[in-house]
Amino acid sequence: MTVALARFTLKDANVFLLADALGDIDAPDSGLFWDDTRMLSRLQLQVADSRPSFLGAEVSHDNVLFTAQLTNRPLPAPGEHSIPQGVIHLERTRFLWSGQLYERLKITNFSGRDAQSWWKSSFAARPRTGSSGRRVSRECVAIAPSSRCVRRDGTWR
Repeated sequence: MTVALARFTLKDANVFLLADALGDIDAPDSGLFWDDTRMLSRLQLQVADSRPSFLGAEVSHDNVLFTAQLTNRPLPAPGEHSIPQGVIHLERTRFLWSGQLYERLKITNFSGRDAQSWWKSSFAARPRTGSSGRRVSRECVAIAPSSRCVRRDGTWR
């Protein structure tokens, strides 16, 4: 049985965002909208190919700032023992400002073990098929507000 998560809305001038409590945009009517035109229809955070576990979420009283507290499900580590559930904390913060969406993901490892091999192996773009039928892939898998790009190997550009 799947439990539906609450949905949250952010708004700034003529831009608004509708997402679930994890911060994911994956429902048919969610997305990032500008002047009622959907500009982004899918954005989902996955940790080792699964959605993180939900701890809590809130939106500021002015509907500009969203924060979700998440944690990992059990993580397989290549060639090692798995990382247990609940030892990696993810804080997903998102806000709208001047017509742009900004997102920060703060990751804290409470396991006492090095999770760098997990980070580099699981932080990758999955090629998708575009409307033209061609495969679409991005070199940048995340863009920081400073316009720095996270490469598929986990390094900053």
